[in-house]
Amino acid sequence: MKEIRKKEIRTEKVSIGRVVAFSLGQFSDAIAYSMFSFLIFTFYYAVVGININYITIGFILWSIWNATHYCSTLWQFCFRNW
Repeated sequence: MKEIRKKEIRTEKVSIGRVVAFSLGQFSDAIAYSMFSFLIFTFYYAVVGININYITIGFILWSIWNATHYCSTLWQFCFRNW
């Protein structure tokens, strides 16, 4: 028969400063990602001079790649122990 192990649950008090720091970390990550996406588009259109249609196709392909990569990574994470 399998031995059932109970997981240890640790509880500790977390300060408001730590909670705010983690929240701001997520916010700054989202802002950095958004600014990079906007500025890379502006750079290739205004400085390099690539046609807007090619940039649009590139962003669509990149979005599809990111979506499928995220889903496969999530799938592996959720079911790696099965």
